[in-house]
Amino acid sequence: MRAAALVAFAFITSWTMAASAQHALEYDYTSNAQWLMAQQYVGPSFDACIARRTSADNGQTLTLGRSITGDDFILVHNIGGLLAAGEAKAKGKVWINGKTPYDFSDMQIFDSVMNAGQKYVTIYLANGFINQFAKANSVDIEFSGGRSSHPLRGSSNIISKLDACIDQGLVTERGSAAPAFAPPAGWSLATPAEGNGTRLISIELPLMAGTPANTKVYMGIIDTGRGRYELRLRNDPAALATRIDLNASDARRVAASVGLRGQTPFTTLAALQGSNTDILDILPADLAKLGGSGFLHLESLDPANAYKIDIPFLGDIASGPAAMMQDTTPKPLSLDTLVGKYFVRGRNPNGNYYYGDAEAMLENGALRINWSWRNGKSDTGQANLVSNVLTALVPGFNDPVLYTIGKDHVWRGTWDKGRATEFLVPRQ
Repeated sequence: MRAAALVAFAFITSWTMAASAQHALEYDYTSNAQWLMAQQYVGPSFDACIARRTSADNGQTLTLGRSITGDDFILVHNIGGLLAAGEAKAKGKVWINGKTPYDFSDMQIFDSVMNAGQKYVTIYLANGFINQFAKANSVDIEFSGGRSSHPLRGSSNIISKLDACIDQGLVTERGSAAPAFAPPAGWSLATPAEGNGTRLISIELPLMAGTPANTKVYMGIIDTGRGRYELRLRNDPAALATRIDLNASDARRVAASVGLRGQTPFTTLAALQGSNTDILDILPADLAKLGGSGFLHLESLDPANAYKIDIPFLGDIASGPAAMMQDTTPKPLSLDTLVGKYFVRGRNPNGNYYYGDAEAMLENGALRINWSWRNGKSDTGQANLVSNVLTALVPGFNDPVLYTIGKDHVWRGTWDKGRATEFLVPRQ
């Protein structure tokens, strides 16, 4: 089905996932005295196998890798001293055993997340390039201000396991949790003191009319986990985690009108204690009303409590309510949840690997899959889902492709009566 030829490594390519490796989970696969190999996961999906030098060479640390796309890469940490001042993208050469070099250019330079003050670069290479390292004694990566030189002792024992490492990583289903909640720009994420699986996002508000100079006010939005939300105002951001104790002698509860100026307000309860305010029991539909720009007006409906405040809901502040309502509940498996783009890695019956891309889309209630292969050819087919097994019929092939869909949304398939394998991994 997929007799796609491997791409020759006579050129070096640029790829665009350089920043991801810093935040990936790694599972050890094998090691020796000089190298550690690990399977790398970006989110729940398998991404690459990497081989990292166990010690730095003249201050730089070398990592070799092969991704599920078949692309190889070199990652070099602590290269600040090998770059020109202000250099944002690296260009240079890769020397193997000091012989004819391979050029690279336009590789983004990043500040290290793991090691503050350090810089690193990921140099993406053509398929199969790293195989040359198995036969080499050294590799030099030349930057504008010098070379990062690394011995390759013992590397052949690691490099020969790259494909087996990837195969094992693709077969392993790590499972996946609910999609992680990400606070919007400008907001911080924390957990309320009440716990119960709730979450809290907070932000510092601009100085409001009537607020004494040099006084900071912080607002928090809390998902109570009971289908309700709360909004809290504090002078101390740490106090946002704790709800006002209505049993305190100086605390009081009042009915309040809440809403953006120019829109219909809603009525709920507010708890007041000194400068602290809690707007309680906000329904999702009412929180949705606050997902816009303007001035949020809070006013007590009790004539005996002269409480009134206007909060500017502008810029980053206005993004908070909508973000809190993001649905992070895993969706049950269905054809529409499979729609999307995928990386493809497979193995033909003869043992050769092939690579490509796939896109799944709904057409008239059926799932259509289009495959694009590295050799320029393509296939298309239609698929049917029963439980978590997807059966794809592809014109020109006698037998269907059978995929098992994992909780990590990886498609693990076989074709040619089980003699060949194919994996589709969601593109991040």
